Amino acid sequence: MIENFKPIFLGAQPIFKIDSVYTPNKDEIKFLKNLSYRKDKGFSLSKSVNILDNKELENIKNHIVKAFDVYKDNILEIENTFYISQSWSTINKKNSMHTKHNHPNTLFSCVLYVDVDSSGINFFFDKSAIQQAFNFSYKIKKHNIHNSTSWSVPVNTGDMVIFPGDIKHSSFINESDKERIIVGANFFIRGELGIKEDVDRIII
Repeated sequence: MIENFKPIFLGAQPIFKIDSVYTPNKDEIKFLKNLSYRKDKGFSLSKSVNILDNKELENIKNHIVKAFDVYKDNILEIENTFYISQSWSTINKKNSMHTKHNHPNTLFSCVLYVDVDSSGINFFFDKSAIQQAFNFSYKIKKHNIHNSTSWSVPVNTGDMVIFPGDIKHSSFINESDKERIIVGANFFIRGELGIKEDVDRIII
């Protein structure tokens, strides 16, 4: 799977798009559509924030966890243990979108694109990579990953994007007549952090 991981170079942030993680079947899509939803700023958000605990979504959960483990082990190259702290689904009808936001109280987030015609995710930063040391307003000749404070990542059904949860992001506007369905999950850390001798050891 590691060959499917594509880095999105925005500063030094570990944002990765993974192609073709999993394409849910009709029963899984039907189950997601039949969940209870509430309207939230133009899109529908599942009332449950633990949807991946449902046995009907077990395959989706397994593929998300497997992809995250590859990200943790082979991209971040850290040994800590993580768990899914929240999971949800959103549905966007035509001309709706998920507005700019981030995910408090989490370390990493992911979005699996369950059923989309054409879609994507936008990332936003207060400073571009070349503004980190000195906050100059450069005259941009052509936008690229070094001088931009936002970046758009197109996705297809079955793709997944993983990123630090504090990064502000939004979805593309759904321009299709077809509903756009995604499954999201947050990951938090569990276990021992730090070293006793360094006086920074804690257990979560």
